[in-house]
Amino acid sequence: VLPATGLHVQLGAHAFGRVHLCDMADELTAEPLKGVAEGQLLRCCVVSLADHGRRIDLSLRASRGGCEAALQHQQKQKKAREVASEISAASQLSVGQALHGYVKATSARGCFVTLGRGVDALVRLGNLSNKFVADPAAEFPPGRLVECRVLKVEASGRVEATLKMDQAVAPEGAGRAAAEAARAKALAEMDVGQTLRGKVRKVEPFGVFVDVDGVNLSGMCHVSELADEFVKKPEALFSVGDRVRAKVIRVNPEEGKLYLGLKPSYFKDEAEED
Repeated sequence: VLPATGLHVQLGAHAFGRVHLCDMADELTAEPLKGVAEGQLLRCCVVSLADHGRRIDLSLRASRGGCEAALQHQQKQKKAREVASEISAASQLSVGQALHGYVKATSARGCFVTLGRGVDALVRLGNLSNKFVADPAAEFPPGRLVECRVLKVEASGRVEATLKMDQAVAPEGAGRAAAEAARAKALAEMDVGQTLRGKVRKVEPFGVFVDVDGVNLSGMCHVSELADEFVKKPEALFSVGDRVRAKVIRVNPEEGKLYLGLKPSYFKDEAEED
């Protein structure tokens, strides 16, 4: 029994197979290995063979004829359960698709979420949560069940996703080009010293990101521009969703970046508006 991976199953004297966490049952649960113990007899379905039969993937899903040993207590309740999609290739995914998976590994830069046999999605640090995550490894340990939304699927099979389910997903094709053109136009029309209104989208140790009202633009405010006094912890001053006034400090159209300032002194001569 491998808590963050699934099961290693002996099929014969010299034959072994593996059951991926996503193949433990038709419904993905927070405790997929509950009820399974070493030495337990299982009925499995072979779902793939590779490397001349030396790599065997198995499934316990009832829809595959498996026993779903880990969920027998739920089966007895005779409740209708949603069957989770079986993902075995990145080509099965589409941008914007929402699905569940299990955390595979976590680092200071984010985590990888396994969506199925051989399909993992990268979730960058900024896409882990709408709230500040002080310790990603503690909050997203291997084996944790999470819901994610696909952000990108590359031809190479590389997948990127977000755990922020309310995050807007960029359109593809002509829609993406039009959105990028509109964003570039809005950025080019920004003037240094201009006052903007917006909402805090993300809080990081180095500053905050603000979504500007009325345009598809997000600006970054460095920690040194958050207040007139020294700021040690930005999260002590700002939270995701806060409404703010921001002053345009710098515009970089070539890199598509907008830099903002939130110091109260920037607005001392301006009337406060609702």
